[in-house]
Amino acid sequence: MKERWTRLSWKQKELLLGLMVLVGAYFIYNLAVERTIELADDCTELKVRIDSAALVKLEIDVLENELRQYETVGTKGSTISHEQLLDAIDTFCSGHELWIHDFPPLRQFSRDEWKTEIHEVTVAGKYSDAILLLDYLHHSKRGQIVSVTFYSKTDNKTKVKRLFTTIYIQNIFKFIS
Repeated sequence: MKERWTRLSWKQKELLLGLMVLVGAYFIYNLAVERTIELADDCTELKVRIDSAALVKLEIDVLENELRQYETVGTKGSTISHEQLLDAIDTFCSGHELWIHDFPPLRQFSRDEWKTEIHEVTVAGKYSDAILLLDYLHHSKRGQIVSVTFYSKTDNKTKVKRLFTTIYIQNIFKFIS
């Protein structure tokens, strides 16, 4: 073998040595470096998954907190009867330029251990007073305002346009056993 090596010219030796370096680099990359890069990528992906799993735990805690708050809706005296709501709105309207146009009966729905009450009231009057009524209902904790509809209607007798505001107030209870 030594004799073959000595018979080669310097140019052939350099070419053969360069070829061996390339083949060696190829094998080193395939056997070691490529796997290391793959493992580094996998490690980064696993760290992201671990971080997101920790965030999921926090999200679960937040959702459980919200659920406890929803479960206590109606148990802290924040809800009122239909008549009490009528009295509160009537008292407010008498001090402003509003009057109660419609106050239909209470609607109730039950599902599993949850009970939902929907109070609907329609008042007529100025827009600014209707907004004040909404603010009053919101801050007085008489239930959650879930919908408000403004519409105008012409009174056929007087031919005057009037603004009507329909407010939906909702209370959610959890039946306490």
